[in-house]
Amino acid sequence: MAINTHFNFYAGLILIACGTGLLKPNISAMVGQLYPDKDQRRDAGFSIFYMGINLGAFLSPIVVGFLAQSPWFRSFVTSMGFDPNSVWHWGFGAAGVGMTLGLIQYVVGGARLKDVGQKPDLNRKQENRDASPGFDFVTLGLAVLAEPSA
Repeated sequence: MAINTHFNFYAGLILIACGTGLLKPNISAMVGQLYPDKDQRRDAGFSIFYMGINLGAFLSPIVVGFLAQSPWFRSFVTSMGFDPNSVWHWGFGAAGVGMTLGLIQYVVGGARLKDVGQKPDLNRKQENRDASPGFDFVTLGLAVLAEPSA
C-alpha cells in the first residue's frame, strides 16, 4: 500500500486480512507452548505478548498520522522532490519497515523458541480418546439463521 496503485491497494488489503487472521491465533498458541501449563511464568508471557500487541496498536496510528498530517514531514517530502499529497503512502511504508524489523527479530531469535510452533506429533496418545469430534450444531444453527432470506 506504500506504492499508489489500485492493484497494490487491493493486494495490501487482502494481505493485511490474511496476515492478521493467520498471525494472532498462531502466535497466541506459540506463547502458550513456551511454558508448561502450571508454570507461573506463563501468565507473564501472555501479559508481555498482549502488551506488545496493544503497544503496536497504540503507536502505529500516531506514527502514520504524524507522517500523513505533519507540516514538517510534508515540507520534507516536498524538498525531496515527492508529491506532498502522497504522504499517507509513507505511513504505510513505515508500517512495512516495522513489520520487516519484527520478522527479522523473529527469525534471529527463532533458536530460542526450540520446538514451539512445530507440527504436533499425531502419533502420541490422546488424553481423551473416548471423546468423538461430534458435530457443531451451534455453528450450523448460527449459519442457517444468519443466512439472508431471498
